[in-house]
Amino acid sequence: MKLDKKVIRKFRLGFILGTAIVLLVTILILLLVIYILIENDVIISENVVDYEWLVVLLFVLSSVIIGSLLSFIYSRIVLAPINKLLNGMSRLTHGDYDTRVSLDKYESMKELQNSFNNFCNFIEAIMAYHKAYGGKD
Repeated sequence: MKLDKKVIRKFRLGFILGTAIVLLVTILILLLVIYILIENDVIISENVVDYEWLVVLLFVLSSVIIGSLLSFIYSRIVLAPINKLLNGMSRLTHGDYDTRVSLDKYESMKELQNSFNNFCNFIEAIMAYHKAYGGKD
């Protein structure tokens, strides 16, 4: 199965946008925390340079938190068609030979959808033949 250029561009764009969003939100959170600390006299504005470690720590922590959230969201999006296919396989395994999956929403998964549905047709035909000619379940 080949990935076409449109799909590759979408993944690249998603990666670039995701990275940009993480960096922008991290910087905004960092600036907000520093502002709050200065306003509450935890950090004296003249001595902000003395708190470089705090800036680095806040930047790292916010990057990890935001990156983790975005990774969770993106993984749910990417894994949605695979989970649909796994559910179809599970139904097929439990004897539901009329099972078919529809991955029309995911252009890059059409070939996988067609292969799975053809396999289900084949299994359904074999089971029908088996029942028609005296086989036991």
